[in-house]
Amino acid sequence: MSRKGDGWPLRQWMDERMARWQLRAANELGHSPWVRGRPLLKNLGFLRIGSNFKLGSSPGQSHIVVERRGRALIGDRVTISFGAAIHCRCELTIGNDCEIGPFSVIHDSDFHVAGQRDAYDEPAPVRIADRVKLGSRVTVMRGTSIGEGATVLSGSVVAGQIDAGSVVGGVPARPLGSGLEGNGTSDLVGLVTRVLGLQTPPALDDGPGQIPAWDSLGSLKLLLALEEAYEVSIHQEAMKNATSVAALSAIVERASQARGARWVAHGSQ
Repeated sequence: MSRKGDGWPLRQWMDERMARWQLRAANELGHSPWVRGRPLLKNLGFLRIGSNFKLGSSPGQSHIVVERRGRALIGDRVTISFGAAIHCRCELTIGNDCEIGPFSVIHDSDFHVAGQRDAYDEPAPVRIADRVKLGSRVTVMRGTSIGEGATVLSGSVVAGQIDAGSVVGGVPARPLGSGLEGNGTSDLVGLVTRVLGLQTPPALDDGPGQIPAWDSLGSLKLLLALEEAYEVSIHQEAMKNATSVAALSAIVERASQARGARWVAHGSQ
């Protein structure tokens, strides 16, 4: 066996010992932790960290702060990238197998009350279920609940309830796979009405044959407006084959799903 192989158990042991020292503020810490860089941990309440925990803190320092009466629970096989800021005043839970991207912010308090300079707001629990993936620079607001297997795209701000298995993005974050259901359909009709300069909103089955303004130039205007409004990429060929407003809805739906799939594939590399 090579010398590198002989030395690996010792290096692994030293890395774990260093990680345990850097995470010593935790009340409970599972086996095989790994830390890169020098994170800031401040625990005045209760902090539990599960097994196979990975915390990046370089090139940007990560912060985990639990205040008095705060209770923060981090599950097994959780990876938190560098520059993260996690703050708990009441209750914060991160489930098993979660991935938290660089410079993400998770907190159960807004730290202030609007119009009251010296007042603190009432904190609300944050719950992140198993197998959730947060992209880079995601902000999770107080009172948020993210369902199992959900994916939050980079740069998003998350508040409220996020359904299990959904892909969400934007400010505020909204489902990308179902963005045109319900009120989204009327939003699309309104977009078509505005972009094509129509006097009355079109029906869902109206298309180029019923809307004279929906010519080649109108199609290009719609493509650009849809890409901006729904933050997707749409091929011109797809627009050429759009025969109705309802078809536009399906095009945006597929583009949203493709965007989410690309992000998940990129994040798993």
